Amino acid sequence: MSLIGSVKFFDTKKGWGFITVLTQDLPQSNSEVFVHFSQLNVSEDGFKRLYPGEYVSFSLGKSTSGPKKGQDTCIDVSGVMG
Repeated sequence: MSLIGSVKFFDTKKGWGFITVLTQDLPQSNSEVFVHFSQLNVSEDGFKRLYPGEYVSFSLGKSTSGPKKGQDTCIDVSGVMG
């Protein structure tokens, strides 16, 4: 299921940040979800980065490593318009 969110914070040097879930009628609505640069879908010549306030489309998955292991994380992240 694809969700819509707004980038709250993204550190391009560290490669991670948080997205605020905007999709209504979900338990996660208005919550913040971790995002890692490895989950960003970009064109071949694009940089993997997000900007605060940018709207994105993503799915939720479970983190498989690191301090967030087992928690919800954003996967398959792309701009709302592709």
